[in-house]
Amino acid sequence: MFDMLKAEVSNGKVVLDKEDFEEFMENLESTFETLEVLADKEVMRQINESEDDIKEGRTHKIRDKKDLKKLLGV
Repeated sequence: MFDMLKAEVSNGKVVLDKEDFEEFMENLESTFETLEVLADKEVMRQINESEDDIKEGRTHKIRDKKDLKKLLGV
């Protein structure tokens, strides 16, 4: 996720190239989003339930409108 960044210290400040800074900020934002999901008990319950559904074969493939209509009983 976080690759090595090339940074230098100048006058007590850390200096990054613009591209490295933008990449760092994207990675940081992604990390915060992941932490938000992990901290949300309801979302984690839904994820775990979905994983259980997949393991138990309680899923359906929908390749086209015909499959969707069949699943919905239309």
